[in-house]
Amino acid sequence: MLPRYCRLASNSYDEIWTGRDLNLDTIRENLPDFQRPLRILPYAIHKDPFPKVDPTGREDISTREGIAPGALVIGYSFSVYSNYYPDDAVKAFVQVFPDTRGVLLILKSYDLDNRPIERAALKVIAGDGRIRIYDGKKRLSIHEFYHAIDLYFSSSCAVGYGLNLVEAAQAGLPVTASGWRIAPKILVLRGVCAVGYDLQRVRDLQGHYAGIKNAVWSRPKIDELASVLKTMHDRFRSKLPQ
Repeated sequence: MLPRYCRLASNSYDEIWTGRDLNLDTIRENLPDFQRPLRILPYAIHKDPFPKVDPTGREDISTREGIAPGALVIGYSFSVYSNYYPDDAVKAFVQVFPDTRGVLLILKSYDLDNRPIERAALKVIAGDGRIRIYDGKKRLSIHEFYHAIDLYFSSSCAVGYGLNLVEAAQAGLPVTASGWRIAPKILVLRGVCAVGYDLQRVRDLQGHYAGIKNAVWSRPKIDELASVLKTMHDRFRSKLPQ
């Protein structure tokens, strides 16, 4: 289903371009009266690949941000406006590491500082000193973000064509995300792991899907996210000097 704001804005479009057939099918279903061109424009993910993480840059970022040497750092970047919440990543993290030291979860939001309701909810999460939130007030560039983490751990409810997954994989990081309708070109990238999911009614704090009774999205299975996280932690620890 298309969010309400997209449907309202469609009257001003001369053409609609999308990166994959799933999106095109959704647009056709939700905008049956749209008579202008609809085009698939595949993402050229290999034309301008994201640079690999540089070990020296990683050390500099870790020192600047006060990340302890030898800590396993998990990261997730998300947009509140797009309804991509970090709850499931946090649940999996706490399930695997209820009181483990030497682990850190970095949540990077592009728009959390403009969303007081969601920000207030995340303050409870931030009470765990092993979870850090970066937003417009506490900045970390996307290049710095990938340099700071060891694993990109997405709990997005609708991955689709997540370019952040591509960036993280091209940077040389292991990537975990829900397998729901994820683009095949992403699944074949080295280091990408897809987990199972359940389809649930949309949690729509922004009101994008108001009036759409059957709107659903995927929620990654917490136990599978946790299993991947534990495996990555064990592998990471086995490589550290004893």
